[in-house]
Amino acid sequence: KKYIYDGIQKHDQQVGHYINTYVGYSQVHRQNSSSGGIATYFLEKLLEQGIVDHVVCVSRSGTEGEHYEYGVFNSVDKVRSSSKTRYYP
Repeated sequence: KKYIYDGIQKHDQQVGHYINTYVGYSQVHRQNSSSGGIATYFLEKLLEQGIVDHVVCVSRSGTEGEHYEYGVFNSVDKVRSSSKTRYYP
């Protein structure tokens, strides 16, 4: 069933039904980011423009034995310090 996508004709065998797809990157953040920096750019703009008060990001953990943790940040500097995609098997 596809209630959300009723009337949407775009479909891909691997992705499924979708409305649209986009690709982007940030010139400023690309060097320090794993995936083009678009998420960091987007989160920074949300904070700078006062659209949100806080954002949730994954960052390196300060706890021994833990690799990553969620951080709730209210500053652009904190968002930048947590940039890079986090993967763990």
